[in-house]
Amino acid sequence: MNDVSWVPGERRRIATLGAAVLGAMLYPVLQNLRPRKEQVDGFPLSYYPMFRQLRKQTVRIIHVLGTDVAGDRHRLPTEILVEDAINTTRHQLNRAVREGRAAEYAVTLAKKVASAPALGHIVRVDIVRGRFDLDVCLLAGPGQIRPTDIVEVASAPVADRPQPPVVEDDDAGDQASSDSEVVS
Repeated sequence: MNDVSWVPGERRRIATLGAAVLGAMLYPVLQNLRPRKEQVDGFPLSYYPMFRQLRKQTVRIIHVLGTDVAGDRHRLPTEILVEDAINTTRHQLNRAVREGRAAEYAVTLAKKVASAPALGHIVRVDIVRGRFDLDVCLLAGPGQIRPTDIVEVASAPVADRPQPPVVEDDDAGDQASSDSEVVS
């Protein structure tokens, strides 16, 4: 009836291996039974807390925009900003702002914009912090993502290009800028 012959101890090894694999799969569930402050997450037995943590409705994102001579802001192509990977560049930009080096970063980006013929209409590079509603971003079509408010962190003129007029009222300028800005 049973043509399979087992080597002595083989069933025990297979049962032990199966129990270990099953235990490793179920172990992360135990983390969910602990109070939130006592939960630990670690490789290789991660329970992926990123999928169950509550997220804020809005986020503030530091990003780079180009301003034309009329004062309208435009999203700059990623190729101007990125040398390695987009996440690396994002972390570098956040660190530059946090360490007070945003103006230096803006000057570097203005030089890159000056050397890009397709960006001849950009006369100033602005590093800004915008607040984005995540639901609106998810539902918006390509090219229609707009921040609800925007604060300029640093800016640098693009060499040898006329500059836009200076807006005296900061609140009005911020609102005008956020109306014309599109981030995708």
